[in-house]
Amino acid sequence: MTVFAILLGAFCFIVGAAKLAGAKPLADQFDEFGLGGTGMRAVGVLEVAAGVGLQIDRLDTWAAAGMVAMVLGALYHHRRVHHPPQAMGPALVVLAASAVFVVLSL
Repeated sequence: MTVFAILLGAFCFIVGAAKLAGAKPLADQFDEFGLGGTGMRAVGVLEVAAGVGLQIDRLDTWAAAGMVAMVLGALYHHRRVHHPPQAMGPALVVLAASAVFVVLSL
């Protein structure tokens, strides 16, 4: 499961870092969600922390569970602003991967 943790952790770290860097498309999306820059930075910090936590044996399951919770929140916001299903694709992939990681690590 180490390769799985590395890949999922790297993805979480990269998308979190993009939020912390203020990537324009993400900033626009967070504004649309009504969360603004502060919300985007908070989510970015949590995603970077999850990316790191997935690399630590005693934290990996908790980090993946945290990602499940955050992605459910993201999906809620996508639905609330009526984004098309394809806009939710990346979130659904991360949700599935994180949930599988949690189940396999129990």
